[in-house]
Amino acid sequence: VSDCDFITLLCSWIGRKPKTFRGKIVWITGASSGIGEAIAKQLAEVGAKIVLSARRTTELERVKKECLNNSGLDDN
Repeated sequence: VSDCDFITLLCSWIGRKPKTFRGKIVWITGASSGIGEAIAKQLAEVGAKIVLSARRTTELERVKKECLNNSGLDDN
């Protein structure tokens, strides 16, 4: 379960709507792998405008392409 899924589950338990990220700009550090990659993909799928940063540029480009393919967003 990722952090985003946990927040949604927690909000449903306490009866509050989870925060929507559609159209919001989110900067994700460490986005080339692990938790950062998973969060980047989930936020891209829900329509967030994501800014990705990481030290490994090859992996970061791969994550960027996957996020763009799954989100329908453009490269702006």
